[in-house]
Amino acid sequence: MNNESVSYSRAGDVFHYRWAARRCLRLLYPNTELEKIVIEGSNEKEKAGEYVIDVSEYSKTKDDLKSIRYFQLKHTTIRGHNAMKLAELKKTIEGFADRFRQHEMYKKKSPVSISFSIITNRKVDSTVKEKLLHLQNGKDVEIRFRRTIENYTKLKGKRLAQFCSLLKIEDAEGNYNVQNIELRIELSQLVAGSVKNTQADALTIMVQEKVLPDSDHNVNREEVLKRFNITSERDLFPAPPIWEKLD
Repeated sequence: MNNESVSYSRAGDVFHYRWAARRCLRLLYPNTELEKIVIEGSNEKEKAGEYVIDVSEYSKTKDDLKSIRYFQLKHTTIRGHNAMKLAELKKTIEGFADRFRQHEMYKKKSPVSISFSIITNRKVDSTVKEKLLHLQNGKDVEIRFRRTIENYTKLKGKRLAQFCSLLKIEDAEGNYNVQNIELRIELSQLVAGSVKNTQADALTIMVQEKVLPDSDHNVNREEVLKRFNITSERDLFPAPPIWEKLD
């Protein structure tokens, strides 16, 4: 691998860290149902499809309804103007479908709602997205596309439609530099006062540490607060306005 290729690979890593750092901020939202985020995989490592999962989010409602969102991140520095074709999504779709089928096997014993998202700064071919939407809605698509998706997922009919309804393609993300800007904007909406470089860096470093072999890969609300040296939630949000009393 030459130096240029190494740089491109590192840009992809930085995209991953900064995007995941932004997601970790959601743990601090008021009344959030998000309980934890897993970096580099999921908490069900024994389940199929683990190899395609970059980030997982675990939520629970007040009624104890559980949900899991699985994400795979794809970043490009040089192919942003070339739309991604179906073949380039093969391994991702295969892995997500493997995880979907396994959840289906245990849904009566452990009911949980799931979804799958592909996050990328590169546009996916519009015809691919359109045909996946048709499959989700039970509409006809050309036989070659259908057979390819059936081969990737090992699913047909209603089960294929259900899987497609859970698969989200989010291909409007900015590159690794834009992720840094977005991280600072989102921080400014949570932290009282001006955002410091060290605050954004602390969150990104936390995510980097979570991909290391000796890490538990889990991020919760308390850990995010600790990274900001915040002990009270009063330090999080801008102070409420104080109105003058009118005589």
